[in-house]
Amino acid sequence: MKRNLPITRLRAAVTYYLLILFALNVVSVLAIIFFVGFGKMTLSEKLILTMIGSTVAQAASVLVMVTRFIFPVRQARCQATTKSVKTPPQTSGE
Repeated sequence: MKRNLPITRLRAAVTYYLLILFALNVVSVLAIIFFVGFGKMTLSEKLILTMIGSTVAQAASVLVMVTRFIFPVRQARCQATTKSVKTPPQTSGE
């Protein structure tokens, strides 16, 4: 278990830095939309919709990344074989 400790710390550090970058990105997009809404800035509607769409996609990817970090998928050491079980024929209650 101790062999994986540096890798776990590295994964945690990268995850936290990516979350910080994501938060800054979301705040900047919201600030731009705020400025456009109050007339301080002018951008095309397509650009605003693209920024909103990319922010939603990034939110989904960050959610997946954090979920995979918190709940890592464990690899099975051996695969269980499934055997078909035959059921005995049912007899009628005569």
